[in-house]
Amino acid sequence: MDLAQGIDKPVRDMKSREDRIREAAYRRYTNRSESEVDASIDWLQAEAEIDAEDRAAKRDDELS
Repeated sequence: MDLAQGIDKPVRDMKSREDRIREAAYRRYTNRSESEVDASIDWLQAEAEIDAEDRAAKRDDELS
């Protein structure tokens, strides 16, 4: 699955990495059940997601 799919490059460039991770972690928090309570896992998974998106976008830019 292409994690960068659907992300507009200008939006990605305008937001800081930390802001994007914070938003992704919050999405994970709101989508998981209440019995699962570990914000640090949400953050780490969101961080990996954003870093993968950035690597994919960089590869795409290099191929263009």
